Amino acid sequence: MRHNPRMVLSFALTITAAACATAPTVTVEDPWVRSNPNGMGAAYMVLTMPEADELVAASVDPSIAGTVEVHKVVMQDGIMRMQEVAGIPLPAGEPVTLEPGGYHIMLTDMPTMLEPGAEVELVLTFASGTEISVTATVRASTMDDGMKMDHGDT
Repeated sequence: MRHNPRMVLSFALTITAAACATAPTVTVEDPWVRSNPNGMGAAYMVLTMPEADELVAASVDPSIAGTVEVHKVVMQDGIMRMQEVAGIPLPAGEPVTLEPGGYHIMLTDMPTMLEPGAEVELVLTFASGTEISVTATVRASTMDDGMKMDHGDT
């Protein structure tokens, strides 16, 4: 049986394209980081997944922050508190905003305050196993974006 070389090549390309198409494409908009002089900071952005997934972890170079956690701000006994969460649900096709006062990526044990305009490389890990690298720009911290709340240190 003779195989047509063009058909074999076409079949191989189809299999390769199908394998590459299985990884979902994450859309990341407006990634930014806030750094405070108290050794804490946070990363914010808008995430959209084509298929339902969950942001379960994030990491940065240890020279930026010693600890990185996925957090949510909750109202408890009339006080806004941050708490670590197992993940941030990302419904298929719906933008989910990580923002001050809501879901965010908490950076702690920061040895130095980051300068506005600097860039921070974050690696986001999703429940599906997908990992992406995101470059976020440091913005100047203001009283408007730095809500006073309990960080659970007491």
